Amino acid sequence: MAKTIKQYKDVIKSDTEKIKDLIAKLSVLIASIPDDLVVRQNRKLEITTAFGNFDQKVNQLFNLIATVHKNEKEMKDAIARNVN
Repeated sequence: MAKTIKQYKDVIKSDTEKIKDLIAKLSVLIASIPDDLVVRQNRKLEITTAFGNFDQKVNQLFNLIATVHKNEKEMKDAIARNVN
């Protein structure tokens, strides 16, 4: 069944409105991209800082354990010298 010119115009008008709606939604999404990037960059910085702090604390703990071990060995050696 052949469509009339009015039916074609109605289809075009409907499609045009859908396209305008999609463009509006895309514009909102595109506008939010910079904000999302800033949030991600801030989160990356937070994670990097947290890892750096963790790494520093692990190094401090390792150095403390090494110092305790060294002092313990020196004390044992001193006791052994004093006993003999």
